[in-house]
Amino acid sequence: MGQNVRARSREILRAELAAAAMDYVAEVGFDHATAEQIAQGIGVSRATFFRYFGSKEDALVSAARVVPMSVTDCFRAVDAEAGSTAWSTLRRAFAPLAEAVDANPAVLRRRRHLIAEAAPLRARLVSMNVKEWTELADALGERISDPFAARAVAAAAGAALELAWHAWLRDESAEFAHELDRAFEAMSTAFSITLG
Repeated sequence: MGQNVRARSREILRAELAAAAMDYVAEVGFDHATAEQIAQGIGVSRATFFRYFGSKEDALVSAARVVPMSVTDCFRAVDAEAGSTAWSTLRRAFAPLAEAVDANPAVLRRRRHLIAEAAPLRARLVSMNVKEWTELADALGERISDPFAARAVAAAAGAALELAWHAWLRDESAEFAHELDRAFEAMSTAFSITLG
């Protein structure tokens, strides 16, 4: 139990430092802040900053993480109902993410816009997402007998999530849960559309 408490405390502190780093960079600009300046600006030592993050990009993209659990952990936490599809189970697994986004939309929009405006942050986000979807494919592979199909479902879920993020960012009045539902529905029907 001591390890779990310690790990949880570390994760909470990491999230707080990431949020503070994002707020600092939002004020001074991405190109005008080094990791050392961010550490000083948020009141921690350089060593403390690098104990939690490998780079300023890592810290800033971590601030956009909405829930403390990974997508894979969320998927594993959802009980698959008898007869439910992998797709519907994944949508239910994303519910905590959607709820967290809709609970704090202004802050998350600001963070996502900052990431979208800085090429190194976009690259870091893509790198994190590739790792996330690979882990999700492995978790799906535990429930789907075909590993290739598991990778396809994970990739489609990643695409649906990105589609929801983009739609949500374009419409200031949108609710993320609604955009996520729209994206999952569009992805589930898109492959059966007949081309004219």
